[in-house]
Amino acid sequence: MKVTMECLGCSLNQTLNECRMCGASEEQTELAMDRMMKVIQDYREFRNPPLIAEKIHEIAYEITGVQDPFLPAKKKDMDTAWKLRPAVEKAIRHSSDPLLMALKASAIGNTLDSALVANPDLENTIAAELDQHFFTPAYESFREDLDKAGSFLLIGDNAGESVFDAVLLSMLPKGIKKYYAARSIPVINDVTLSEALDSGIEDFAQIIESGSHAPGTPVFKCTDEFQKLFSEADIVFSKGQGNYETLDEENRRIYFLFKSKCSVIAAKSGSPIGTYVLTMSDPRFPL
Repeated sequence: MKVTMECLGCSLNQTLNECRMCGASEEQTELAMDRMMKVIQDYREFRNPPLIAEKIHEIAYEITGVQDPFLPAKKKDMDTAWKLRPAVEKAIRHSSDPLLMALKASAIGNTLDSALVANPDLENTIAAELDQHFFTPAYESFREDLDKAGSFLLIGDNAGESVFDAVLLSMLPKGIKKYYAARSIPVINDVTLSEALDSGIEDFAQIIESGSHAPGTPVFKCTDEFQKLFSEADIVFSKGQGNYETLDEENRRIYFLFKSKCSVIAAKSGSPIGTYVLTMSDPRFPL
């Protein structure tokens, strides 16, 4: 997805937020903002917004020396998700369409996003979240592909929702070989290998690192192992906006599950802001 003017303002806000999370001094924050302004001047050189966000993390780390400023927030989000998991699994069991409910629960986990929402209070809103409209233009296609798939690659997003990703993986047909891709270094609150293990993903899928240092998955910068899986997997399933922004123009069918959180994504996906979305890209059927 191309960088828009809205993305530039968001990048500056994200820089400030990451500096605050790192405990940066005012002098360090000013230096980071000055450097980020120079990056933004060359925004046309970036294929998509997450590649600009990758620079934000690099700048904050170089200036403050703090590699994983969101670690406490990730732990809190995962603790919340584990507390909610029994209620989510109960809702899935009692649903008339358990797979659809598992997909929705996995999308709802995206609300546990401390990069965007301070102190998420999902515990008090889980029932209302499960009742929200779920925009699913790709659901029937997804079910059909599952029936004939031999392999499934799920590309993770934030750490908190990875607990619900494990629930989704547990619902998929037993005969499918499942893989779960995590980030290779801490980037905002995204799931790394460590958090994927703590989420119980290993019980249902083989965990790999994508090689991505961005809050998304730029395939051309990923490991050879990931690129091979990405190319060969029968189903590629992507979580979150950052992955959507980096993968929407790849030359293969990809399913995307996310919460529409900004006007740019809402317009592109055809969904109102705040809507949970299951859509897909396919070179044969452009978005």
